[in-house]
Order: sequence, then structure tokens, then C-alpha cells
Amino acid sequence: METKELSELLLAAIYYETENIGHTYIFFSLQEVATTLGAGEMTNIVEAAQLLESRGFALLSQGSPSDIGIMITNDGCLFAEQGGETGIISEYGEYREKIGAAQSTRDQAGDHVPPTPCGEPLCEAVSHVVPGVTYHSIIMEIMHILINDSSLDMETRDYLLKDVDALHIQLSKEMRNMKLIETLLNNLGNQPPISHLIAQLTSFTLRS
Repeated sequence: METKELSELLLAAIYYETENIGHTYIFFSLQEVATTLGAGEMTNIVEAAQLLESRGFALLSQGSPSDIGIMITNDGCLFAEQGGETGIISEYGEYREKIGAAQSTRDQAGDHVPPTPCGEPLCEAVSHVVPGVTYHSIIMEIMHILINDSSLDMETRDYLLKDVDALHIQLSKEMRNMKLIETLLNNLGNQPPISHLIAQLTSFTLRS
């Protein structure tokens, strides 16, 4: 597969994972994405990721040579939504739709498969019992404080509320992405007005 086509396949994968999570400011493990796609040599996938970054479609972060994160940008989302240039983004989207339809058919036939988040290899999914109103009430209080905090500019408030929304979605699932939850809690915990609530939520999450 040519680097350009591989880069668009990579972009499609992180685009759909981002859509599934409902939050755009997320770095995915490039190595885990490559494994999910069956992309072969990491050298090829790294070159594809670098091509995306050079075109402004993704951001890369690197803690070590084997620990590279990739996050889609707004331009990358737009490019993916427009179908890209090689046709592979549309093919990948159709593939995911077929997988979803097949899953639905199996469930309707009674061949039930336990629900897992889309692209589970990208997640450290941990089974848990979904809590009741407790975490929900904390989330609502956090949102109320952020919405009414006059010290926040509009962009910062919007970013934080997206974090809260993504956190709420994850806590509502039967299978949680604990890595994502930890990242969101850390980000939100840096805000003094809600830090005590984030501490409560962190404690609650670890217990459930």
C-alpha cells in the first residue's frame, strides 16, 4: 500500500474512533491503531502519520520511539468527511457500516455478543457495573460551575465542557476506556473551581 493511501486509512481509523468517543482532543496510540488495521511494519505507519502531520490533518506526540500518539485535527476531520483523495476512506467507512450491520443481525437472531467499544484494541476496556445517579449528579454540578464561571473565556469553557461530556459518555458505558477517563480527569482536575468535584469523581470511578 502506498504511503498516501495508508495515511488516509490511518486518518479514517482515528476519525471514526474520535467520532465514536464524541471528543476530538484525544491522542490514540499509533502502535495500537496500526495493530487494529493490520498495517504491518511500524516504519510504514509512522511515515503515513508523518505525512498526515505535514498536511495538517493530525498531530503527533512522542514519549519514546515506541510510544507515539496521534490526534486528528479539525482539518483532518473535514478531509475525512469529504472522503479524501484515494477512495480508501469511503471504503473503510463502508466496511465499518457492514460490521455494524452484521453485529445487529446477530443480536436480533439471538446470537448475542457482549457489547464492546468500537475499535476496542485502542482502549483499555474494563468491565464494570454502571453506577446510578451519583456520578451523574457530580457531572451536572461540574457543568453548572463551568457554565457560570465568568473567569473562563468562551474557548476554554467550550473545551472543558467537551471534556466533561466525553467523561460522562465514558462513565455511562458498560465497558469503560480507563486510559481516556484518566486523561479527562487529569485535564479537568487542573481547574480549581471544580477540582474538589473531580477528586470525588475520581474516587467514585475507582470504586465502581
